[in-house]
Amino acid sequence: MHRLLICIVAVFLLPASVSARPVRVWSYEELLKEADVVAIVKVTKIEDTTARFEGHGDPSWYQGKLAHATVGLMLKGDVRKTLSFQFFNYLPKFRDPPNGAWFANLSKAGQVHLHYLVFLKKTVDGALVPATGHYDAGASLCEVAPQGPIEINAAPAK
Repeated sequence: MHRLLICIVAVFLLPASVSARPVRVWSYEELLKEADVVAIVKVTKIEDTTARFEGHGDPSWYQGKLAHATVGLMLKGDVRKTLSFQFFNYLPKFRDPPNGAWFANLSKAGQVHLHYLVFLKKTVDGALVPATGHYDAGASLCEVAPQGPIEINAAPAK
């Protein structure tokens, strides 16, 4: 009886795991190699753009975004105090479809003590985008919760 119950459960769970979209697992070494810019930043502003995301379903499902950030530490790339990068999210009515994109989640960007470790690459026109590409950008933009009252500020301390 016990075996029969296990078989029945397996029959229902197996199709769910087989239908999942494979997502590449990036190591930090691979991200560092792929990126032109690696930094720890504090996102200060996010604005909508008219950029279109083609090649993954209907482009009207996606909203282009531009994040502006203050740099706390540059790990790779030209030293700068600020940077901006492009990314995409689903429009609210299409949020989280099955086997959909792993977009960057910057919804907590306004919190005081939340920083991001970003791996970005330059496009041919010089814009910065997630090093893993837009569709699985979640691997390129990682939340970093500092230990203690450390905060990246736009203005230097006096």
